[in-house]
Amino acid sequence: MNRTNKFIYTSLAALIVFVSSTIKSSSCFAGDDDYGTWTSITIEKKFKSKWSAEFWGEYRSRDKAGSTDRWVAEIRGIYKPVKYFSVTLGYMLLYDHNKAKFGKDDISSYTAPSYYGFRHRFSLKLNGNYQIDNISISLR
Repeated sequence: MNRTNKFIYTSLAALIVFVSSTIKSSSCFAGDDDYGTWTSITIEKKFKSKWSAEFWGEYRSRDKAGSTDRWVAEIRGIYKPVKYFSVTLGYMLLYDHNKAKFGKDDISSYTAPSYYGFRHRFSLKLNGNYQIDNISISLR
């Protein structure tokens, strides 16, 4: 099996697990009041010995899994010039169901669902990792 087919089969298997866990978790109860799901998936593709890319997705539901609380999509590019050092550049798109607080003080105020909002995050990570026998030293 070549690398492309292996990547496709691995991605398909991860997608099947993600979808089936979301469907199955909607029938699980966490008490009598409310429950939700929290699932995520990561797909990684290595291009050469020093370059790789990742996609990470997350989905959270609430209100008995009847409404979306949050979903996130992130893509990262990773460059590893040497074995113990890597540079990661990423972009994350978040879609949140935010709550607004109404009232001037804690006694008369209440919290209500009000709007959905997009947020964008950019990241640059420098990671150092050094292994000494069974001990791993990491600096980020």
